Amino acid sequence: MKFLSLAALALFAAAPVLAAPTTIDFETAPDWAPIAEHYASVGVSFGGGADGMQNSIPEFPSFSNAPSPLGIMVGNTAPALMNVADGFSGVFSFWYSSFDAVAGGVSIWSGLDGTGDLLASFDLLGNAQDGCDDSPFCRFDLLSTTLHSAAYSVTFAEAIGFDNVTFNEVPEPASALLMGLGLAGLAAARRRRT
Repeated sequence: MKFLSLAALALFAAAPVLAAPTTIDFETAPDWAPIAEHYASVGVSFGGGADGMQNSIPEFPSFSNAPSPLGIMVGNTAPALMNVADGFSGVFSFWYSSFDAVAGGVSIWSGLDGTGDLLASFDLLGNAQDGCDDSPFCRFDLLSTTLHSAAYSVTFAEAIGFDNVTFNEVPEPASALLMGLGLAGLAAARRRRT
């Protein structure tokens, strides 16, 4: 029994410990300007052509029906890049609106800046105006996947609207170690009681 408890603890310690989900909703992203370090407080930076888009001219909206109504991200003049400094794993999801079908429109990478191994890729449908026409980007669809190893970056195709990018950050190793030590302490206390 003692060996089984130690084996279970070792297996748990080997798995990545996930933080609560983080959602980047682009509600406060700059309008038609690089997002860059706007979300640095949550360990996320953007590069490439990643620009924020707000509906700054109400009579001519650029998008509608987005999950978060005030802002979206577009790859303006180049594909967009998102880096997560501490990495992420588990469920990854996003909403998108695209004029054309794009094979591999979103790709998740094991390294920063779209480098390393390709961990997942999404083909996007041309859905931007399916069933609506009140703005260029008026229909958003949700896509998601589950990652079983740590990823550090995502590339997003150019000229597509993205919203509510959600992921679970992997905490720094010290947090995982503290959690493992806490579980070991609980197991030791339980053994003393029996």
